[in-house]
Amino acid sequence: GAVNLPPQQVFVAIPYNPPPPVVEFEINITGLWLDSTRVWLVFTGTNDLYPKPWYSTNLMAPVDWYAVTNSSYTYISGVYTQWFNTSILTNSPQYFFRVITTNTP
Repeated sequence: GAVNLPPQQVFVAIPYNPPPPVVEFEINITGLWLDSTRVWLVFTGTNDLYPKPWYSTNLMAPVDWYAVTNSSYTYISGVYTQWFNTSILTNSPQYFFRVITTNTP
């Protein structure tokens, strides 16, 4: 029905902008190796990805993950090959890697 307002009041309509839909991604790491200067990750993924690698030296709680800076990647026919310098690695006996992604750079 109609809204009856006294003459001195103003009704302001505020448009509702729903949030954008959630975009889900799936990444499958298919390769990992190290050479003398780089760590290499190979993976496939759904949708357009902007991958960002992270690493940890311990998976026991609490887990500290560290973002890898200065990584690069190529994309060819659904396969991403990503690399970064081994200089980020400390003297830990093990490393664990994961890839975080968004749909914006």
